[in-house]
Order: sequence, then structure tokens, then C-alpha cells
Amino acid sequence: MTVTFEQTGTYSAGLFAKFSDGEVEDVAKEGTIEGSGDDSGGETGDPVANIEYSPQDPVANPISFDGSGSSTPEGEIESYEWYHKQGEPDSDGMFEYVLESETYEDSFESGTTWSVKLEVTNSAGNTATETVTFTPVETEPVANIEYSPQDPVYNPITFDASGSSVAGGEIVSYDWYLKEDEEYTDNTTPLFEQNRPSATGETYEESFSNNPWTVGLEVTDANGNTDRDSVTVSPIDATPNAVANVYPEEISPPNPITLDASESTTPVGSIESYEWEIRKYNYDDEKVDTLHRTGEVVEENWDTPYVYTFDLIVTNDVGEHDQYYDSFKPEA
Repeated sequence: MTVTFEQTGTYSAGLFAKFSDGEVEDVAKEGTIEGSGDDSGGETGDPVANIEYSPQDPVANPISFDGSGSSTPEGEIESYEWYHKQGEPDSDGMFEYVLESETYEDSFESGTTWSVKLEVTNSAGNTATETVTFTPVETEPVANIEYSPQDPVYNPITFDASGSSVAGGEIVSYDWYLKEDEEYTDNTTPLFEQNRPSATGETYEESFSNNPWTVGLEVTDANGNTDRDSVTVSPIDATPNAVANVYPEEISPPNPITLDASESTTPVGSIESYEWEIRKYNYDDEKVDTLHRTGEVVEENWDTPYVYTFDLIVTNDVGEHDQYYDSFKPEA
């Protein structure tokens, strides 16, 4: 014989037995039925509520709560109900119902203790709860600007805000502001009070006139908190200076004639290419050919009797270029 007890407690049971020889025996026993120890009272088939939340280190807004780790040995979990209150679970005040959902995201007042409770109900109508307690920290974003090139500073300049951060959260906007040094402009409006940002985004590229400029960055996190950083840059002109000499140095030089660009210079980096476009004219000033050469020095025997004009284009390793024009007439 099997008996199921609906409630915990102490019970007595008796057995009256009569044997075939006519002897009678009466046996009595006493025992205690205990619960399983979970929030639901320990009934067979009760669910188990489970809360996971992040971020935890540090605990910072917004906080995401996940009840998907809850389980039930029988049936299915049919509802997830979330409650919260300020303070410890057993402090004064009642839990406030928030919503029904497997997950829950919210922001809480920083520097104070909060409790969040999840109640799950399975298809048999049994329930279970779990409560977590936490204290969100006050987090503020930190704006940070890196830029290149720096030594020397020349155009275009790339500004990078990826080093900006906020503990336990996310930066949702990057606003860039520009202001030329007041010595060179009539603009007296403070940097971050310009009508609108000049650009948005984690990175920003700009070319400037060769005057000091201040570049400001304002970052905003998911909670609307902001921080600012600024840098001052003084770009130099990175344009190279193209120079070409014709040797021999005569009005009508004899062959071979050398075109020499070795006196060309660049204020930054190095010259990466020398491009020559040489146009050939007859005595009627009609162009009869266009020649292309490369290299720092070009030495050739040129056809006579013709006049040659040329453009030299030098380009440095930052992509800036300059052009030089001249002509020569080989001696017959």
C-alpha cells in the first residue's frame, strides 16, 4: 500500500495483523514528512527559477537579466514574471511588478542596492522564484583622441576615437568639432558651442590650412552621459618642390642631353616618383610626338632639328605632388 502526503509534518501510522494461528499483533510508527527545500515547497514537478545578469564587473547600467536558464522537470515553463525593488529583498517595501518576458533589461539608480526577482510558472501551475541583489556603480564615459601623422603633422590628418571607453557600457555617439585659432579667424564661439558638429563617427579625416586648429571630440554613452577631449594641431605644407636642370647648360646643348631632377625636395617623407612628359615640336611649332620617361635622371640623344618642352611631376610618399616646366633645343 502506498500513501502520498499532501503536506509536510509529523504523521503516525498503525498496522493491525492477525496470523493463521489466531495470534494478533498491533504495530504503530511515527515519522516526519519534510519538504524538498526549494522556494516552491518541494512538490514533485516544481520548476527551478534561474537568473543570469550582466554586466557584473562592474555592475553598470543598463543591466540585462536572463531567465532562460530556468527549468522544470515536468511540462514547460509558461511564464516568466519580473519584479524589482530598491533595497535588500527583506527590506521595507514591496516588490513592484515590471513585465512578463524571458529576458528583462533596465537601468537603475547608481550607488544604491536593488533587488530583482523572477517568478516562473510551469504548465502544471507550479511556481518558483529567484532573487538577485546588486549595487550599480556610477559610470561615466572617457573621451580619447589619437591622430596621425604626428611628426610632422601634415594633411590629411586622421583622428581616431576608438580609445574612448565607458565601464560596463557602450559609447553610442562620437561628435567632432573644429575651430581655427582665433589669430586667424573672427570666429569667437567656444569649440563645443559651434552650431553643430563637423562630423560624426568613431574616426574622422580632415585637411586643414597651415594654421593652428583645435579638434574636439564629445562622446555619449547609452545612458546619455558625455565626456570631451580636444587636441590642437598645426599642419605643415607637405607639397614637394619639383626642380629640373638641363645639362649641358647651353641655349642649344649638344647630345647627349640630361634632364636632372635631383634637386627636387619634399618637406616630409621622401620623393616616391619622377614622371616626365616630353613634347616634341617641329619648326612650324607643330607637336609631332609625346614622350614619357620616369626616374630622377633622364639622359638621351634627342632628335634634331626639334624643340622639346617637358613637364616634370614629382610625388612624395604622402601623395602630394608638384610640377615643373621647361624646354630645350638640341644642337644639330
